[in-house]
Amino acid sequence: MLGFYSKHDRIFRKFLPSVAKIRSKDYVYSLSLYSHLLETELIEYMRESYRILRTNGIMFMTFFCIERVERGGRWTFRYRRGNAYIESTRYPEAAVAYHEAFVIDLVKKCGFREVTVAPGKGQTELVALK
Repeated sequence: MLGFYSKHDRIFRKFLPSVAKIRSKDYVYSLSLYSHLLETELIEYMRESYRILRTNGIMFMTFFCIERVERGGRWTFRYRRGNAYIESTRYPEAAVAYHEAFVIDLVKKCGFREVTVAPGKGQTELVALK
């Protein structure tokens, strides 16, 4: 899936399906991608991951979990945009955090099962089985 960015740091909300065929992959991983996605894009990427994974395929992702990320230093996540906590209103995709329960619910709504969440260094890790 592709998102296009302008010269002015604004994301165009247009996504194209990835070149991967439906149910063609065993494993999808996203390191520090979901920490830059607002809610609409987060949903689209999860749906696309589900679409391209075979049955029993695994999705591995990292994201900022608002309950676990250390705030007050580099990260404050003081602003909200829907379910997203954002670091900057000027550049909302610069750093984005979500509640753990929201992300787990979203993953399950996409069709994944056996969701496991574990704190990682800085970001939380999530593994889901299709």
